[in-house]
Amino acid sequence: MLNSAGGFGLLFDAGCAMKYTSRPIGGTSLFDVKMELDAARELDYYFIKGATMADVVGGYRFLTGGVSLMPRYLFGYIQSKERYRSSDDIISTLREYRRRHVPVDMIVQDWNYWPQGWGYMKMDRKYYPDPRALADSVHALNARLMVSIWPNPQACPQEADFRDRGFMLEHSVYDAFNPAARDYYWKYAYDEFFSKGFDAWWCDCSEPVDGDWNRLPEPQDGVAYSVDSHRRRWALNKTVLSERSNLFSLYHSMGLYENQRSVTDSKRVVNLTRSGYAGQQRYGTIVWNGDTHASWASFRQQIPAGLNYMATGNPYWTVDVGSFFTKSDGRWFYKGEFPRGVEDDGYKEYYVRMFQWATFLPMLRSHGTDTPREIWNFGEAGTPYYDAILKMIRLRYSLVPYIYSMAAAQSAGSYTMARPLAFDFPDDAQVHDIKDEYMFGDILVCPVTDGGVSSRRLYLPDEGTVWVDYWSGDTFRGGQWVESQAEIDRLPLFVRGGSIIPTVKPCEYTGEQAGLPIKINIYEGRDAEFVFYDDSGDGYDYEKGEYSRFILHWDDEKRRLTIREGKVMRPYTFVIDTPSGERNIRYTGSPISVSI
Repeated sequence: MLNSAGGFGLLFDAGCAMKYTSRPIGGTSLFDVKMELDAARELDYYFIKGATMADVVGGYRFLTGGVSLMPRYLFGYIQSKERYRSSDDIISTLREYRRRHVPVDMIVQDWNYWPQGWGYMKMDRKYYPDPRALADSVHALNARLMVSIWPNPQACPQEADFRDRGFMLEHSVYDAFNPAARDYYWKYAYDEFFSKGFDAWWCDCSEPVDGDWNRLPEPQDGVAYSVDSHRRRWALNKTVLSERSNLFSLYHSMGLYENQRSVTDSKRVVNLTRSGYAGQQRYGTIVWNGDTHASWASFRQQIPAGLNYMATGNPYWTVDVGSFFTKSDGRWFYKGEFPRGVEDDGYKEYYVRMFQWATFLPMLRSHGTDTPREIWNFGEAGTPYYDAILKMIRLRYSLVPYIYSMAAAQSAGSYTMARPLAFDFPDDAQVHDIKDEYMFGDILVCPVTDGGVSSRRLYLPDEGTVWVDYWSGDTFRGGQWVESQAEIDRLPLFVRGGSIIPTVKPCEYTGEQAGLPIKINIYEGRDAEFVFYDDSGDGYDYEKGEYSRFILHWDDEKRRLTIREGKVMRPYTFVIDTPSGERNIRYTGSPISVSI
């Protein structure tokens, strides 16, 4: 999918490996585009016309399907690492978060929990004696449990079972293209995990064949290594047939989604996966960017990579906060620049800066190998790195009503919560090649991607826009470069004038926020509207109409806030700042107007 600020998009529907390149033609806005297709015998492609990049996203979703609405807990903090080694390890980690009153909503069990072989969907009872008791203990601590599952069982009873039934492809990959094989894969996932209360899936290695974990292929006929030559050389073609080598993750995700939906409507499908294809957004998926290494250069590359992905109509994307590899062992991909991990203040700074950025991604998740990732490994309360991380977690939880409403907007149409600046300011030529700023709702996010700095230079788009510094409240005119404070506990954030941002008291988990008063924060500068959305937070009753949805409108000239007539499932208490102090408003669905 190509999305252009010029008002059009191109969707290429080919399941084989593809390589895209483009170059500008002279000094114009036109580009020479080249598509190299590995094995396509024919190609369907779609031209999508749209006045804005959001319109193009809407056309893409019309063609390929809408975006699943994630459960509310997904927008809290998710703790992961490589890896927790027992049920006791998982439970003691959660208890420590609760003891410290640090918010967390989900913990993740990574690989190697199996008793033998590779990718076996069975927990080693020596270290995980009772999976149901594990899930129950996690739930008792008001958290959720995600588990890593793989499509390529090897040297274990699961592989033999699938092979005997004819459900295996080459290289010990199950045949996700076969509906019967997808159902049988679900049986393993259900029997060991879902039936015992596990909440979410981490579908690692959904490519599903890797061939470059030890060394790069040697150049052939003087041609250096490239993605397409790599895929030809390594067995994707034999494994899933060359014309559909990129489709595996789509069918793998579909199998989990459809089977879980057939079992229950009380728990939404959540699938963190490493690959994707057009249409996968309708199957409860979040894509993450794989096993990156810890360096400032890598950090800077990841920001535009994610923005480009989310601009294509697939809005759920995230990263391993802190990067996966912190050390270097000589292999081409394993080249982290912080071998001492959390014992190095340089890595702690790097981790905090990535954490600040990921706070404003659709999913906030810490993960990686080589060094611990829990907050207490970065210091204690009252020390700079610990406090900076906690500050961002609490900020994230205060924004949950805002983020959840944006998630609903994504599912309802063409919205994208985290997006390149060109979505909002296509006529401002300055923003077209800015790679380290983006919009998260109406918040301009400016990650700090260098070590040892206390400020950063950034661009405030569109000279007709007023920008409000989130931390100080100072106002600036758009269309200019400014130097912004960026101490270790401060991520430069600016709110667009003419915005409404609902917030709530930060709690230790998102479910604890239900029913609390919601503050309506108004950023003046122009008229504004915000569609507020709420539901039970999980399950699919919202598909039957069990939700609240209404519009908050700000009239900038009259300084009047109106909550319009809307659909509500319960009364809401809103808090508004007025010249005489805070005012509480009870909203039951009938229109209300307040002068400020």
